[in-house]
Amino acid sequence: MHIGINGYFWGRETTGSGQYLMRLLAELASLSDEHRYTLFVPRAAPGTRATIGTPPGVRCVEIPFDWAHENLAKLWFEQIAVPRACRRAGVEMLHVPYFAPPLLARLPTVTTIHDLIPLVLPAYGGDWRVRLYMRLVSQGARRAAAILTDSHAARTDIERVLHLPAERVHVVYLAAAERYRLIMDQDAVQAWKRERGLPSDYVLYLGGFDQRRNVQTLITAFARFVRQHETAQAPLPRLVLAGQLPAADTPFMPDPRRLAREAGIAAWVHFPWPHRGRGQAMAL
Repeated sequence: MHIGINGYFWGRETTGSGQYLMRLLAELASLSDEHRYTLFVPRAAPGTRATIGTPPGVRCVEIPFDWAHENLAKLWFEQIAVPRACRRAGVEMLHVPYFAPPLLARLPTVTTIHDLIPLVLPAYGGDWRVRLYMRLVSQGARRAAAILTDSHAARTDIERVLHLPAERVHVVYLAAAERYRLIMDQDAVQAWKRERGLPSDYVLYLGGFDQRRNVQTLITAFARFVRQHETAQAPLPRLVLAGQLPAADTPFMPDPRRLAREAGIAAWVHFPWPHRGRGQAMAL
């Protein structure tokens, strides 16, 4: 079968959708020669690097893209350009690896919906443009041949919010890359911890700090743990919050350093990486 892949997030390894797409396509291409894949990507913006190399056996097709008006260009890319390119290339099935299936694809479409955060959490609903976009892609999802998702919790949301029958929604768990493995060389582990100023024993959180991460509850729970055990003779572990710290303290992106101070456990919380000046961003 000739399978087309929406490659909007190709090369964007700092995004979850980009990592999912790149790892998934590499694994699919290595499984067998039974299928062939064509990856449709936006043409690189002027002055930027061309898209990184695709896996062996995967054809890459660049589609003109207006980077000056990225949101509108992204909508055109998803709804018009990719389905049109699929027809020209003789694609038999389209996979959209994020929540953006075309409304009128004219060929079987499978889409991956990692979650429905913009639809189930009011703080992420965005303005009228985002809400209109979500209505469009929701209608596209209802017309898709199949929906893939990462968890049974997300599947429940998809069935309830999008009113889809259970037989069309399939849970396919994510897998860790080969590099995420247990390191047996304890000297290397200790040297790595010293390099980053990490305590000997700690509880690790790795992720973002926006509302849905619920880091405030984590800090509150850890503060309760400290209060209950701080008189114990054995040293207590620290809480390590590893992630991109917010550039500003806002209700949407509360600064965990403030939360730790207010909980009275600032001395027990470790931040290995400072912020790099990035604020909240939300695109269609």
